[in-house]
Amino acid sequence: MTPNNSLMQRTGHLLALLIPLALLPAEALAQAALPALTSTPGPAGSTTWTLSIQTLLTLTSLTFIPALY
Repeated sequence: MTPNNSLMQRTGHLLALLIPLALLPAEALAQAALPALTSTPGPAGSTTWTLSIQTLLTLTSLTFIPALY
């Protein structure tokens, strides 16, 4: 694999990730009704934390992006 070919592959991967994000409407990215991380007070001063599936998938995918390169 030549260095130029490797650069083209990385550019292709980056575009494959960025183009779908650019096509999303701005309203979908700014929904206030679906909080990413919430906390609920529990008994005896404890706190229960919840994480939305969308946030979990986003954070998980971000950990795998460096493995593509």
